[in-house]
Amino acid sequence: MKQFKINLKENWMIKSQIYHSNLVRTCFLISLPLFGNYSFSQTSALYFDGVNDYAMADINLPSDYTFEFYMKFHDLTVEWETIFNFNEGGWTPWFGTDYGIGKKLEFWDGNYLFQTNSVLSEEVWYHIALVKHEAKIYVYLEGERIFIYNGQTTVLNGPFSIGGQETLFNGNITIDELRISSNARYIGDFYDASGCEFSIDSDTYALYHFNDGSPSQFAKDDSGNGHDLRLGTSVGIDASDPKWISDGIGVDEIKIIGDTTLCQSISEISYTVNLKGIVFEYFWQINGDLEISSGQGTSTITVKPIPNGNTGTAEICLIVDAGCGLTLQDCQLIQIKPIEEITLTYLPEQTICGLDNPIYLAVSQDNQTGEWSGPGIQNNRFYPEIAGLGIHELIFSLENDECKIGVFSIEVLDCDCAGTPNGNALMDDCGKCLEPSDPNFNSCFDCAEVPNGFSVFDSCGECLEPSHPNFNSCLDIIGYPKFFTPNNDGYNDFWQINGIVNFPNSMTLIFDRFGKLLVALSAYDIGWNGLYNGKQMMSNDYWFITDLGDGRSFSGHFSLIR
Repeated sequence: MKQFKINLKENWMIKSQIYHSNLVRTCFLISLPLFGNYSFSQTSALYFDGVNDYAMADINLPSDYTFEFYMKFHDLTVEWETIFNFNEGGWTPWFGTDYGIGKKLEFWDGNYLFQTNSVLSEEVWYHIALVKHEAKIYVYLEGERIFIYNGQTTVLNGPFSIGGQETLFNGNITIDELRISSNARYIGDFYDASGCEFSIDSDTYALYHFNDGSPSQFAKDDSGNGHDLRLGTSVGIDASDPKWISDGIGVDEIKIIGDTTLCQSISEISYTVNLKGIVFEYFWQINGDLEISSGQGTSTITVKPIPNGNTGTAEICLIVDAGCGLTLQDCQLIQIKPIEEITLTYLPEQTICGLDNPIYLAVSQDNQTGEWSGPGIQNNRFYPEIAGLGIHELIFSLENDECKIGVFSIEVLDCDCAGTPNGNALMDDCGKCLEPSDPNFNSCFDCAEVPNGFSVFDSCGECLEPSHPNFNSCLDIIGYPKFFTPNNDGYNDFWQINGIVNFPNSMTLIFDRFGKLLVALSAYDIGWNGLYNGKQMMSNDYWFITDLGDGRSFSGHFSLIR
């Protein structure tokens, strides 16, 4: 299945060091109380590089006020990072962050430093509010009140600045949507981040969208009250000015990108959109012989050709209700190509028994490379256990043209131990594959043909019960078994000369009936297991010559029985 993503598309207009996104007003909805993934209309914001940048305005506020804004911190490793400096009634309040206390917001009233408890992260957008109500200062992070300072009674009357005006207190920050209000907008926790740009009301003292991106040395007060920000550096300090940048928090449009080819009757495509976690309403439209398999009304849909539909061009469109009166839309043309069948030459058996063993499928067919897909396919292997019983259609698509395919059907059968499809034979307690109705099922005979007896062939080739006094009594007598049965049942699986351990220098050579040497056994070998070059030898008679290592030798023959 192909994956398509709806990406954000940025249009940048570059002039000298001023970056501006030439966009229309947009805003977003957010699933409350989720924070940290903000997306305003304009991608432009005001950036301070931490080298004596600042923006300043003269303000005259009453006793209650609110500063609220969105901010991203780029370097929280400096000792102090300035957000605001105030000149309030002769003393200098300061609001910023302190690395020394663990990347937290703090407030300085000119005499005392007050620290919050919330730890910040770099390169994350935060909604921050600084509120003065009567004799208290409140600090909010993501709508949660994290700090209260008692005893503040003076008013703001004079200049205030964003960013640092001296080396020790610089701020490497980006700010967007700063609203200054002449009242205390928030007293308790609020979680009111609707995502639209801040609006103007009767309590708005100044409002900065930072959307103008103008190279002139001011940031416009969008409230119309004339409190434009002056951009620059401190007197006598040579440093760059704050800049408008486009790495911002904005979305101007959505764009469908990716492969736009579908194969008639067999292809599916998923289209997805993820706009920074923001919740939109989605509506997908189809024009042409396509249909939506699933996902209408969500950010992800699956599209496939209509069965027996026409080939040619179709279109898919996404319409996003972004809230605040904004609608985003994008359309993508899709080419539906006809299927061309190719001949498959290297194929496994069409019928397999059981679910255990995976089957490798050749990825080169008729000198052309491709890939397999279908039920139970992983890395060009067919796994019956995953596919399950039944008939499965597997598709081989060429690497350079996925609409050229070969189709192969494979049937997975439930076979019994005898290899009979849907048979009833089982392995009984004696290791025999029999149907339960067979009279010999679970009737185990020992070497003496006694049902469920305990006699086994000892190392001397004698059929005795292990408790018999003569069991293995031939260890010091030279002899050999007349036959052995290498069937891995634990009995008579190896052939060896009886008592040969008493002749440590001996050597036994075993031959087939044509005189081919099959194996050479020393006195310490467990014996011959009936294999030659890893292959089982057939049931037959075999000959041996044993050299005892003391000048004596003897020979004979024995039988291999399977």
